[in-house]
Amino acid sequence: MRYESGEKAQALPKNNQLSEIARLNEEAIKESRQGQSQEALQRLQKALAISRDFGERSWKAVTFNNIGRIYQSQKKYSEALQSYQQALLINKELGDLVRLGKTYSNIGYLFDIQNQPELAIFSYRTHLISFF
Repeated sequence: MRYESGEKAQALPKNNQLSEIARLNEEAIKESRQGQSQEALQRLQKALAISRDFGERSWKAVTFNNIGRIYQSQKKYSEALQSYQQALLINKELGDLVRLGKTYSNIGYLFDIQNQPELAIFSYRTHLISFF
């Protein structure tokens, strides 16, 4: 692929930013697994800011999903649901059925661990319907 000099200059920083967002998400997941939730949330907030600055909606949704998972592990269920809902909206807009399904699954599990099986089933059914 051939780039004009201005296009190439813009493409490189964006690739660097995407790599940075991915790295921050990966490190946050590792920290979360090690019980370092606050550090993980700080990394994810940084990834979210970069995603916003560069208009990376797909990575923004991934990051919101990861934030939800950390809040869920902290038993901050309201915050987890809010993060999942943000990811859900973005994935719907993007038409990303795979990530949409993962988010519905996370929401279903969130309701399940809160002993709200009716809401969990509703979320899982919504997930299935979104694929057909």
